[in-house]
Amino acid sequence: MSVPTEDTVAQPAAAGRAGVVYDVMPIPLVPERTTYVDAGPVRFGVEMRALDDALLDTHYAADPEGAAVIDANRPETVEDGGVSIHVLDAVGDVERLRFDCFDDDPHYHYIVPDRCTQRYVHHDPVAGGDMLAWALDAIEHRLPAMLRAAEAEELASAVAAADLSAPLAELRRTATTVASA
Repeated sequence: MSVPTEDTVAQPAAAGRAGVVYDVMPIPLVPERTTYVDAGPVRFGVEMRALDDALLDTHYAADPEGAAVIDANRPETVEDGGVSIHVLDAVGDVERLRFDCFDDDPHYHYIVPDRCTQRYVHHDPVAGGDMLAWALDAIEHRLPAMLRAAEAEELASAVAAADLSAPLAELRRTATTVASA
């Protein structure tokens, strides 16, 4: 996706928040291509993801409003991919955060399913370094705060109270293995 060109389909994030808010849900993970790491109140999904025009067109074909949002905000050609780390609520496997460690356009999403919105934030590799390393660090050190930013307050509190050291080590191993495959 590129910087939005129409205020009717994408809005800047609230003051003090990076990114752009889209009134459309992201394309969900592909379960058969995802390795899961259970971590108490959350579940991490690690997926080698490929994103291209055909996938976007197919996914949003039955959703004209969602397609309009995507079409208004994507570059002429989409062909990207890399490791995606999905952060799910363990109770219902509802995705709340996603880190797309893509080759050309690394970014992450704050997902608010109750409002059918997502905040899409570009990763700056100059300031943040390698996206996968940054994402793993963010998950380890800022997960509760990021879940709160995704309006998942109860989940954030449960994560803050949990000992995630073993699952986080497993997540790091899994993501590194998937990235190097």
